[in-house]
Amino acid sequence: MITGKLLGDGNLFQSPGRQARFRFSHRMEDKEWTYHCYHELKQCIPLVMPKYRKIVDPRISAGYTEHYYAQSRNSKYFSELINIWYPQGKKILPFTFLERYLNVLALAWFYQDDGCLIMKDSKIKKIILSTECFSMEENILLAQLIYQNFHIQFSQDKQNRLLLYDQKQILYFLHMIDPYLHSCMNRKRRLALFLPSKLPDKRTTIKLPLSITIKFPTEEIYQILDTLPKLLSLLKSKNGYRNLFINDYFLEDFTNTKKSYQIIIKGKQRVLLEECNYISGLNNSQITELCYRINKVNFTNNLNK
Repeated sequence: MITGKLLGDGNLFQSPGRQARFRFSHRMEDKEWTYHCYHELKQCIPLVMPKYRKIVDPRISAGYTEHYYAQSRNSKYFSELINIWYPQGKKILPFTFLERYLNVLALAWFYQDDGCLIMKDSKIKKIILSTECFSMEENILLAQLIYQNFHIQFSQDKQNRLLLYDQKQILYFLHMIDPYLHSCMNRKRRLALFLPSKLPDKRTTIKLPLSITIKFPTEEIYQILDTLPKLLSLLKSKNGYRNLFINDYFLEDFTNTKKSYQIIIKGKQRVLLEECNYISGLNNSQITELCYRINKVNFTNNLNK
């Protein structure tokens, strides 16, 4: 948690002749997040109750900003951390430290501090991590470390922020960190899917690679789609989804040479397809191909390891 805060809105400071302190501050609107962080962190560090602060700022129309901040008591532990994160008096990204401590929880707290989910017309467009305070070189290495640890590839924009555009990676990122998102940060969480219990049958086109031999399209594709409950179970499983993702079944380009099949998707299959699409971002053809792969010998066993 402290790693996530130090990547985000947390900082360390030290008065002459004293041990260092840890501090974090959030705007008035995020008071609940400030208190949540306080209650979580006070279990492992000597933290003082958050306090209100009003800061005069003539640059904004109101003339001031309002914040809630919390800080720790002086501690040798934070003096050790300040030497790691502020070796020359300025915050850096200590990659030897991050290689050890940048886990899903740290990434989730970093995202809640300095992340933004951009939506347009109720559709996810991108995720932004505000990393302007670090150098461009540091952010390149941070993006590489995130990819190394989580198989998610952020890019940089001209403002030196980290961006994520790929829909399948965004959905996996949000799924991965969701258990650690506080309710006050629902604006950074994906909206829940509400599907009717029944959908009508619908004619659609399924495109499959030529390597999948189909002689009787309707019958054989129905058989493939019988695996949808198993795929959905994998996607809802932490390890199953993770292994599908990191083994490139989401990142790779599915085979370009394909053959199209016109079939009628049954209502029950449509409900399962919609739910798999919502979780993974894969289209109907990709989901069907993935169902076919799952049926291969030992494939599912390998995913669940």
